[in-house]
Amino acid sequence: LQYPPSRGKSLKLHPQKLLLPITLLITLGATFVYYSRLQSETALKQSFTANKAQNWASSLRFAKDAASSIYTIDPSATSPSFFEVQAYIKLNKMPEAAEALERAYKHNPNHILTLGNLAAAKHRLDDLSAAERLFKEALLISPGLESLLINLSAVYFKQGRVKEALAELDKCDPSSTNPRIEQYRQIYRQQAGGSSK
Repeated sequence: LQYPPSRGKSLKLHPQKLLLPITLLITLGATFVYYSRLQSETALKQSFTANKAQNWASSLRFAKDAASSIYTIDPSATSPSFFEVQAYIKLNKMPEAAEALERAYKHNPNHILTLGNLAAAKHRLDDLSAAERLFKEALLISPGLESLLINLSAVYFKQGRVKEALAELDKCDPSSTNPRIEQYRQIYRQQAGGSSK
């Protein structure tokens, strides 16, 4: 087999001929992303509606539908996985709630609600070292947040670190009216034999 000899012309691609296919590809890609995000936003709104009606199974289903590889956080920087958590808790499925919080944490590790709730879930599941680490991370973002200080003190107490538990409570605002601070302080002091502050 022989090919005909070249006539001196070389094949050249003209940029004008590539413009239309490239523009179509970009438009198709942008349309796909827009449509996927629109579907996720709609599912998230349906999840909120079901949540308000306390229909936890529907709320959970819609929150799961909202999550995608394109839609990992909503406009408020919250992962759709975070919205699964309340439904799991109401359905008494704490390990699943912790898994949803792990996914939410992966998507935005600086979301204070995700951090605090994941730490609390780890505490409830007796993963005290993870709970401590996560409460400390949350306190780096929001130092002095009372609920985090109280919960970290509870973790320390459960670990037998009574002095550190009391020290966390001492970081709370002295003018706070939260009754848990004084309740926990009394319990910790009793455990320490009344000798610690």
